[in-house]
Amino acid sequence: MRKFEIPIDWTMAKNVIIEAEALEEAILLALDDDLKNGDYVDESIRISMQMIEALNNVTPEEINKAKEKVIEETNEWVFDD
Repeated sequence: MRKFEIPIDWTMAKNVIIEAEALEEAILLALDDDLKNGDYVDESIRISMQMIEALNNVTPEEINKAKEKVIEETNEWVFDD
């Protein structure tokens, strides 16, 4: 069985409540907040077939076949290209 490296990106979002003297201070404090506890943004997942091709020994035909199958199975466009 082959092993594949699949790069996946997604977006997380969170509202952070900050007490500060000025907006710029609040923004800087928010950037220091623990961002691990956000919520997944719906339909934000993306897979780079260009990166898959660069990371794995696959042919353009395999890339196209995989794209078609994933779209057929998920009814979603999850590719960034």
